[in-house]
Amino acid sequence: MSEPTTTELELAWRESLESGGTPELAPCRKLAERLIHEGERFKAYDVIGQGLNHWKDDVQLRQLYGYALTQTGAPREAYDVFRDLYDKGHHDGETLGMLARACKELGRLDEAFSCYDEGYRIAVAANDIDGAYYTGINAATTALLLGDRVDARKRAAEVRDKWASQRTDYWALATLGEAALLHEDLETAARHYREAARLAGDRHAHVASMAKQARAVAEALDLTEAALDDVLRIPSVVVFSGHMIDAPDRAIPRFPPGAEEQVAQGIAQQLETINAGIGYASVACGSDILFAEAMFKRGAEFHATLPCPPEEFIARSVAFAGAGWLPRARTALDKAKSVLVASGDRALDNPLSFEYVNRIMLGRARLNATALAGHARGLAVWNGEAADGPGGTASAVARWHDRNMKMAVVAPLVAVPKTSPSVPAERMHSDRKQTDGDVVRFEFASILFADAVGFSKLNERQVREFSIRYLGAIADLIGGCEEQPLAKNTWGDGLYVVFRTPDAAGRFALDLVDLVANTDWAGDDSALPGDLDIRVALHCGPTYGMIDPLTNRPTFMGSHVSQAARIEPITPPGHVYASGAFAAMAEADGISEFKCTYCGRVPLAKGFGTFPLYHVRRD
Repeated sequence: MSEPTTTELELAWRESLESGGTPELAPCRKLAERLIHEGERFKAYDVIGQGLNHWKDDVQLRQLYGYALTQTGAPREAYDVFRDLYDKGHHDGETLGMLARACKELGRLDEAFSCYDEGYRIAVAANDIDGAYYTGINAATTALLLGDRVDARKRAAEVRDKWASQRTDYWALATLGEAALLHEDLETAARHYREAARLAGDRHAHVASMAKQARAVAEALDLTEAALDDVLRIPSVVVFSGHMIDAPDRAIPRFPPGAEEQVAQGIAQQLETINAGIGYASVACGSDILFAEAMFKRGAEFHATLPCPPEEFIARSVAFAGAGWLPRARTALDKAKSVLVASGDRALDNPLSFEYVNRIMLGRARLNATALAGHARGLAVWNGEAADGPGGTASAVARWHDRNMKMAVVAPLVAVPKTSPSVPAERMHSDRKQTDGDVVRFEFASILFADAVGFSKLNERQVREFSIRYLGAIADLIGGCEEQPLAKNTWGDGLYVVFRTPDAAGRFALDLVDLVANTDWAGDDSALPGDLDIRVALHCGPTYGMIDPLTNRPTFMGSHVSQAARIEPITPPGHVYASGAFAAMAEADGISEFKCTYCGRVPLAKGFGTFPLYHVRRD
């Protein structure tokens, strides 16, 4: 009997969840393991999170949870999971190996070596071949990183001769490659790595992990990486922007229909050159669809991002080009690995909606590249002319240029365009120029909602003290912000602050959490309880800014403000949660003062829907 497909496992798990009773544990475990095996780290995280809602103490699920945390770039959280399992007596190879990996990610090499060594001895005693070569080779590499080359090579030889040589799967071949590299046998290492990469196929996370380990070994041995470049090339993550096919009434040609084949060939050649494995684009007629089709042809992942619901987008950005483009757009959406709709309502009448999509795509590409230990690159079909306004291809290229990204350009006409605009993105457009008599303006905003945890239990005397001390301290914090908010308001225990940039909003959010956590609210004969806390939510997107007719104060409205408000109630006290859009925008802007770590897809308050959320913390 053949193994069930991933789709069949997903269906079985969904049916189990919707059965009305307690879902079955087995489908959850099987699906999570399959997704991790296939490198679908974010989907695996979501499935495991659903399972832990029902079986919070299941050891295997918690192990998978910790592994998924590691894969999504959260080693500190993974360490806490595996340390807790270890402290509760789970000294199996899986727990020890993953605890050691988290330690290594955190730079705790002595602790990592101790865990790998203990795991290896346990696996050897149990004749656990897979466990032995996994923990053994990692113990060898960690010994090298600690400066003991002799012990590293002794351990590597033992793992190679006794354990890894008994297997021919991806992990065993990667282990054999690492063992050869530890002995500085580059020819043998390259042969094993090449075969491991072939077996990995499109599981980019596996190749990324192998490459990261190999490069750490090469650096510790003062070896050049050149000998391994051809087999350890991690597929590039590509963010794409390009012109639509010219409308029939376009006066000056930009991308005429007759240039379609030339552009398609140019895109395919560039994707091959940069070894593209994952791509982000929209599905407008012309360049976007040609990019998606080229990605599908090479067996790569394509992620679609739209400024509004698909049918509305297709009607506006595809239909005018003729009936032949409509099925191609729908096929691209059907075959896409994911489809993200940036705004749920009509958003095409303002160019900032397209600029929003460009920035989200750039951020998502950079986030994914970071998780894979790879590189994000830009690819554009562009005529070299300045942008007509925000949201176009020239605007996207300018932003890539400002972020020092490597990029390539395909010319839709014979003339070869420049590789970057002559005007930086920040000067090509202003987010504030979309006005209506300056009464209501459409602009980007970074929105913060916060709630004082414990406020509902305060008595009348404490409420007075709260307004003076708690809110007064927050007012002082706002007053000291380098970038002052565009709007602010409070109602009882609620706080609403709007900043222009994700940078300012994120820094203030973390400062706010620190302020509440580090203040002794019960001290100095205060009437306040000592356990006051706060939870903070962040989101950003195009909003309507205006002067509130009732309060005569600046305020912001729109669906993106509502989304920020729905994140706050499900945020744990003492933490900052952000939307996927906020995380992407922060990454697109190159913010380094804080980090956004994936938390999974979480149902928001009041039935707003299920969205990917991120934990914001200082880097």
